[in-house]
Amino acid sequence: MSTTQSPVTVIGLGPMGEALASAFVEAGHPTTVWNRTASKAEAVVAKGAVLAASPAEAAAASPLVVVCVLDYDASDAILLPIADTLRGAPSSTSPPTPRTAPAPPPPGPPSTASTTSTAR
Repeated sequence: MSTTQSPVTVIGLGPMGEALASAFVEAGHPTTVWNRTASKAEAVVAKGAVLAASPAEAAAASPLVVVCVLDYDASDAILLPIADTLRGAPSSTSPPTPRTAPAPPPPGPPSTASTTSTAR
């Protein structure tokens, strides 16, 4: 019985992307990586990942693409030019929240602090 792991691509190799790519490689997944600064891929390539020449090449290498970039602007700059490559690909992300919407406050117990105001 074959235990071949599914291929995965990681785009963005900051601390989180590098950790994820390393974990995929160590778990036996064929892993393709891409980063705007190619030298950031050296550590995971030394572990067995394959460095793609472009985001499109990286996305085409695997059915699952994990994107770990700084913000929406970086994501847009990398992904919008290759949108057709990604169209129809499975996604495990939630629908994005609007960029202008503030994050809701975290749930927590009701405040037990009391306030006192004094009129002067």
